[in-house]
Amino acid sequence: MKQTLKGAIFVIAATLIFGLMGIFVRSLDMPSQVIVFFSFLTPAVVLFFFFLLNGKPLIVAKRYIWIVAALGAFNILNNFFYFQAYVNTTISNAVLTHYTAPIFVALLAPFILKEKIEKITINALLLSMVGLIFITYSNKFSFYTKDFIGIAYGTASGIMYALVIVIVKYLSKYLSIYAINTYQSFTGALILLPFVLKAGFPNTPNSLFLLILFGLVFGVIATLLYFAGVKRIKSQHVGILAYTEPIAATIYALIFFFEIPSLNTIIGGVLILFSGYLIIRREK
Repeated sequence: MKQTLKGAIFVIAATLIFGLMGIFVRSLDMPSQVIVFFSFLTPAVVLFFFFLLNGKPLIVAKRYIWIVAALGAFNILNNFFYFQAYVNTTISNAVLTHYTAPIFVALLAPFILKEKIEKITINALLLSMVGLIFITYSNKFSFYTKDFIGIAYGTASGIMYALVIVIVKYLSKYLSIYAINTYQSFTGALILLPFVLKAGFPNTPNSLFLLILFGLVFGVIATLLYFAGVKRIKSQHVGILAYTEPIAATIYALIFFFEIPSLNTIIGGVLILFSGYLIIRREK
């Protein structure tokens, strides 16, 4: 299988898993900083032992240390803003505003990664945005205080997500996806530790189990799939393919919360999926 096609499949698989995040966050009912902390701590510990047992070195050249640290910081902000969006507005609003990220990726990639913007990327991005407009209209964005705060958090997470995509793409030329995830996870956990100590650790075995499970599913499995995909395809294509997450989140919301999508949501979802198909066809 061609590496670029494999990369596209990895990204889509990761976003289908990430689409479950809203369900987990709502079910956990814990402070955002605690959830984010375990989403970093769990993969850090798991990957550390992976390297230890396999005798692989964990040394990173000094020139990349600060870039990896920045990645960890941006990922903290990405997750924190995203979780706050879930808490303050609907799952659809949170996911859709989060996925303004491809717009920022398309703007950043030519300057940071020196990638030429392709015509297919522009067409797919425009098609995806039309799909998002359909879905947004169907959800009737409210500018009441709580909804507005949630939408603002979602958009802020979109900016952070774009920076994460661009930095991972840059680092993947020099470091393995395992090393990148290990270091950014340790960085994130260390930064968040003081905030978690203040908020308090979970005090029941069930809560601790759910947080560790959250970290394994999203911090290890989904993140490694995502990084593996980013390494193989252009960052601007990653952003478009990741639009499958809003569709997945809508379906999951229907299953778990009985949120029935409107006709506009269905039309918008079809447009977004078709834009992803255009990118996959181009990679193939």
